[in-house]
Amino acid sequence: MVDAVAATHLPNALLPLPYLVAKSVALALSAALQVLAAATVAFACAATEWETAAAVFFFIVKPVDMITKRRGSQEPDGEAISDEERRHQELLAALRSRA
Repeated sequence: MVDAVAATHLPNALLPLPYLVAKSVALALSAALQVLAAATVAFACAATEWETAAAVFFFIVKPVDMITKRRGSQEPDGEAISDEERRHQELLAALRSRA
């Protein structure tokens, strides 16, 4: 009778064990795939950001900088100040001397 019980009940008793192992392996594989997908998206976003920054730098900043250098400095020299600016400086000097 022991042989009959062992032959009929033991295979069914151990049946959930492979299912639990397979389910945990499947969950681990699913988590690994999700991490891989997240890393891929993060890399793609970073690459797009660098491409945009490089495009702005090389197609906008550099040409404008070169045009500005060719035209020369448009800033007024320190020697040539307008009358209005000179009056402002005199007023500030006078206020400083009062204090």
